[in-house]
Amino acid sequence: MNRSQNTFDARIYLNGETIHYFMEGNKFQFRIEEIRMIGEFSAEPGALGADYFFTFIVKGIKKPLDIPAYAEGLFEVLADLRGILGGLDHPRLQMSTDFQSNILFPAEMAGKPYYEFLPESKPAINLPFLRNMVQIESIGKKLSPYLNLN
Repeated sequence: MNRSQNTFDARIYLNGETIHYFMEGNKFQFRIEEIRMIGEFSAEPGALGADYFFTFIVKGIKKPLDIPAYAEGLFEVLADLRGILGGLDHPRLQMSTDFQSNILFPAEMAGKPYYEFLPESKPAINLPFLRNMVQIESIGKKLSPYLNLN
């Protein structure tokens, strides 16, 4: 995250059959046919660096790619994918202020949640005698166990 502007430096674009995604110096590229799932998720304001994301689960990339909704080019890529992929559903969580997720693609899974959001706490000070005095509360997320995207 670019701390001076409190925004992400992120952009995404489609070049032929390949999607290119850049986030804070990290680069990912993948072919459209490697997409296993596209989803959206929302978060409570202030809980994460952004409060609305699109997630791509891609064959060959171990972790889901959570792309902030204001990444440059994202909505153009989604519009292009809607014309290429059969059954890409429309987003529904744009105005949500809770932790929610929603699958947009593949069509047979559309409308189902894909993340489970779990409260987490960790010590604010990692010294043995102070460890339990002050805890930092946060929300973690993990993929729902029923997803089978192979």
